[in-house]
Amino acid sequence: MIHDEIASAFFAKLNGIGPPVFKHFSNTAGERIVIQVKANTKDILQTAQVWIIFYAETINNLPNTVRLNELKDSIENALQPPFTAPDGEVLLAEPISIDGPYIDPQTPQECYMILRYKVKAR
Repeated sequence: MIHDEIASAFFAKLNGIGPPVFKHFSNTAGERIVIQVKANTKDILQTAQVWIIFYAETINNLPNTVRLNELKDSIENALQPPFTAPDGEVLLAEPISIDGPYIDPQTPQECYMILRYKVKAR
């Protein structure tokens, strides 16, 4: 599977749960979810690492942890099995870690967190 097929599987699960969802990157501001495929290798099983970066507005220059945690819970609930790629291939997606909250110095009006998932496919 190529990067876009993996991102599309995540997009199909997350689209419509709340804020707009983007594959690979986003050049918009405001609350949003961005899906990035960071690693993609194929041996017997294909494995990839997918980052789901979700953004919210800050409150008084501090991370809005309440909203970020609401988004995290929505994302985790949406990514429950069964999980299939657009071509019908079954994927195993398991959480690896969560990082954040962060405030990017270039956009101090926004905060974000990163959910990392390990994905395996046949």
